[in-house]
Amino acid sequence: MLGKLSPFRHAVVGLAVGTTTALAAAGVIAGGSHPERFDAKTIVVERLGDSELRVTEYVDQDFGTNSRHGYERRIPNDFGEPADIVASSPDANADIDVLRQNYSTRIRLGDPDVTYSGQHRYVLSYTYPEPRLDELGLMLNLVAPAFGSADGDLETGRFEVIVVGFELAQPRCDVGRAEATGGCVLARDDGDEAIYRAVIEPLVAGEGLSISGDIVARVPRALI
Repeated sequence: MLGKLSPFRHAVVGLAVGTTTALAAAGVIAGGSHPERFDAKTIVVERLGDSELRVTEYVDQDFGTNSRHGYERRIPNDFGEPADIVASSPDANADIDVLRQNYSTRIRLGDPDVTYSGQHRYVLSYTYPEPRLDELGLMLNLVAPAFGSADGDLETGRFEVIVVGFELAQPRCDVGRAEATGGCVLARDDGDEAIYRAVIEPLVAGEGLSISGDIVARVPRALI
């Protein structure tokens, strides 16, 4: 569903592009040996109808001086196997390879015969078909604490979560090692009551990130 971007999504993409430009200007993207990390991630969680969630990830990944095939993501199957998977990249191969396992789905982007180093941008979208919103409210583990996980074992310089399509009571953001609580805030956006944001700078390597909240109302998509 990466069709024509709404003004809201244009703003998200513009923010991430600006981050990349600033990093280049500051000399972060440069020659010499440097470790692998995520420079920035923006994850947009958007309501689809009454019973589905659409997630879009804007990822600036710096492979450092390593040779890598592309972005890899492991998604828990707690709310059904991720569906309608779409990916793109302006500067790398973004072919999709999906491995569906009992408890998680592994998504790899790239060509197994091509490797990259340095910084590259990826956009990945997928749908949670059964998020159990009526039973659990909004509850998502966006990054698992690292136990040999490909998601949590790299630092992310700036991690932003954006939630749209809901009015939430007691929105919550938890960051840290397993069983950690608090450490970040999921709050209404100053300019739009239909948007909630959390920003973590940085998300330390090995730490997990989750968001939750009681759903008071589903905001009409026309208001987003």
